[in-house]
Amino acid sequence: MNVKYAVPLIVTGVVMLVLVLILLDYAQEKKGKALKNEKDRRIGDEVVATYVGGEITAGELRRYLNDFAMREGKHEVCTKHGSEHTQCSMDEDCENHPLDSVESYRMMLKKLVLEKMVNRWISEKGMASRKDASHRIKHLVEEINLESIAGEMHSDKLKPDKVEMRQYYEEHRDEFKDRSYDQVEKDIESRLTAKKQSEYIPKYIEELKANAVIEKNYDLLKVSEPTESEISAYYESHRKEYVQSEYLRVQTIRISASDEKAGREKAEKALSRLRAGEDFTAVASEFSDDKAAAAEVIERGRKSKEFEERVFRCYPGELTPVFKDGGSFNVVKVIERQGEKQKPLSEVKSNVKTALSLMRQQEKMKFNGTMALFSIHGKQFTVEQFQEEFNELTPEQQAQYSSFEARKNLLDQLIVRELLLEKNEDKGQTQKQRKEIDELKEQALQEMLHKEEVDEKLVVSEEEAKAFYEKRQAYMREPAKAKISIIRASFGSAQDERNRARKKLEEAQEKLKAGADFATVAREYSDDQSATGGGEVDRWIYEGKSHLGEYYEHEFHEEVFKLKTGQVGDIFEFSQNYWIVKVKENVPSQQMSFEEARPMIESYIKSSKHRSRMGEMQNELLEKSQLVIRDHVLSRNLRVESGLHQKERDLY
Repeated sequence: MNVKYAVPLIVTGVVMLVLVLILLDYAQEKKGKALKNEKDRRIGDEVVATYVGGEITAGELRRYLNDFAMREGKHEVCTKHGSEHTQCSMDEDCENHPLDSVESYRMMLKKLVLEKMVNRWISEKGMASRKDASHRIKHLVEEINLESIAGEMHSDKLKPDKVEMRQYYEEHRDEFKDRSYDQVEKDIESRLTAKKQSEYIPKYIEELKANAVIEKNYDLLKVSEPTESEISAYYESHRKEYVQSEYLRVQTIRISASDEKAGREKAEKALSRLRAGEDFTAVASEFSDDKAAAAEVIERGRKSKEFEERVFRCYPGELTPVFKDGGSFNVVKVIERQGEKQKPLSEVKSNVKTALSLMRQQEKMKFNGTMALFSIHGKQFTVEQFQEEFNELTPEQQAQYSSFEARKNLLDQLIVRELLLEKNEDKGQTQKQRKEIDELKEQALQEMLHKEEVDEKLVVSEEEAKAFYEKRQAYMREPAKAKISIIRASFGSAQDERNRARKKLEEAQEKLKAGADFATVAREYSDDQSATGGGEVDRWIYEGKSHLGEYYEHEFHEEVFKLKTGQVGDIFEFSQNYWIVKVKENVPSQQMSFEEARPMIESYIKSSKHRSRMGEMQNELLEKSQLVIRDHVLSRNLRVESGLHQKERDLY
């Protein structure tokens, strides 16, 4: 072929091919849109999202939002932090504006689908059919049913009528003196209601027993009493169980952490006052939620890890820094410390006998596990079921039921519980109860899944902990501390009070400069309660152990830590007091060893891993769900909801 004609033909062919491809692509796109439109028509206009094996309608989403206490157009979604409100600052308006964007709805849809995927995971693992799960769920259901029964027993039908109340008033006029019936009506109603309930409940239970067919076999609970030689042999083979743990006698100031910032500031202020020499009991009466600081004994291993980490490193006379444990901020003073020691048999003989009896009981129960211990209307309850209930009691409660008579009493209590539950079953459950039971079942299984898939898999290796320590070693230091004696003169707002306090300490200072003993001068001049002890502060004063504490105490610390051991400082003013300080002992800031810092390091790493693992799991579940959110349906739903919110606002 002539080259002159070949080139145009090739170009024409390429153009035709491109046109064909464009037309095919257009046709494919058109077909895709058609399929999508067909799928949309098939799904329906109410479906806001689809995921593997299911779909979510606008109605379901609305109900989900309502369950999250979405009232009057307010919501719990933060545009910055999603549902993680612990990260929100006080000035963010995430609590106060309506679901006013498609993105807000998208976040709530993802949360809903995550819950569905978690429940599906629970189902795939067969957790609901496991013995431990079914037993836990059984108890949750029983608790709700028993609460329902208790509610009936405390219902209005047990309230006294007006005639009874008037009669009670007339019979007790001497007690009420000059108060009128109207003034004491509520009190009388409360008294008579309590009396009726106390009389009604035993009668109700006896009536249930009388109308029931009950068979019991107490003999299955009998075990032989341990002999002296058996008790001695058991003690010798279990000596490690009868060791007196290390313990402390402490005083504690507890301040609620419901308002994190205010609670910590209050606790730091209390600590500042204590470090300045004020009496612990006096400060506790002003700051502690329980207004008391009674001494309590704390054994090693009985409190939380955080509590023991902070408190057991202290010695008598020392104060802990402010720390959070559970729902409160704490400041603890150690009064006494006792090390670990072996308890003699004479001291623990009754405990050994109880433990031996319980062991024998366990063995007998296991041997007779399938035998019927009691039956109600032909429904049998086996020894194994009794033992399951018994094993859920605390060690202290189990010890109370170690004797045969006590176990018989426990069996009778279980029979009463079963009679009450049977009576409630006859009445049937309300819709509210069924919903509550379903929610509790779901929550219990989710907690079990979280424990197994997250908490139990969080491990901090020795290498990780040491690497963390090496990298941040500079920050892991015990602050400088000092033992001091003080002379304090307090004053109020008036200038003449300030002048008198200053003059008082100037006289004290003159005597000190003349060579007088500091303790003697403190007893004569100091307003502080430490004056009787020569001004000696019976604990360490720490520098900068917390940022907030240092904020309050910085000026005081500056005066203390510029002095060397044995030195007496000049007069200085701090917190409406004039002070003279003598440093008895001064210990500079020290590096914490790896072992000292390890509990804190492990807690931090586990917390970090927990957050990371939770994020990974959520992403994995969302990806697995193949979630498709239909934004155009969400937008339409948003317009409808916004219109409803506007109407509500217009009404008000």
